[in-house]
Amino acid sequence: MRRHPNVGLGILGGLFFAVCYSIIALVLYVGSGGSAVEEHGVSLGVLILAYFIGGVAGGALVGLLWPLTVSRIGFIGVSIIGALPMCLGMSFLVENPFATGDFTSLVGGAILAVILGAWAGVVFWSPADRAPSTTENPDVSDST
Repeated sequence: MRRHPNVGLGILGGLFFAVCYSIIALVLYVGSGGSAVEEHGVSLGVLILAYFIGGVAGGALVGLLWPLTVSRIGFIGVSIIGALPMCLGMSFLVENPFATGDFTSLVGGAILAVILGAWAGVVFWSPADRAPSTTENPDVSDST
């Protein structure tokens, strides 16, 4: 089975975001003496691991759906879907809804993913970057 060519790039992008979020978490952790993370019952290591899992999952989704980004609305939709794993994962770490029966944190995570995805779609979408590829499929031989 052949891997979709954009998945690897999507995962690299997700890893980039995971590193950025991890640096922010580390700065907040050090600045608060650990209380910014630990008051939610989560260790810094688990939080950073969740960022990387969410980054890889979101990046893979973005890579798979990348052909939909030819329009701004498609880019916004793909950005929202890409943000969901990380935002929902962080919400789950803050408060386990299955243990408490309160799904407010997951709803908040979904809303955050919509906000971040819409923002990314507006800021980063460019028609020049979304032109259809003119390269031929290397797996198809020319029979003429």
